[in-house]
Amino acid sequence: MTKQRKNTTSKGPPGSDSASALEALRRAAVIARRRAIETSGYVTVFRDGKIVRDTTVEPPDCPSEHS
Repeated sequence: MTKQRKNTTSKGPPGSDSASALEALRRAAVIARRRAIETSGYVTVFRDGKIVRDTTVEPPDCPSEHS
């Protein structure tokens, strides 16, 4: 007897869940960066092959919501 997998995909248009998830992850990243900067004054990141202390809330590769 073979086991069948349940279909766990959503009923909406293809890609809509992944786009929503990506936006949620970006918002969570900004919140986490903001909290880290408030508590320690910086966020440690790996950029251009170096470890640097970043003090900006918005990640450089994240598009701003205000532009």
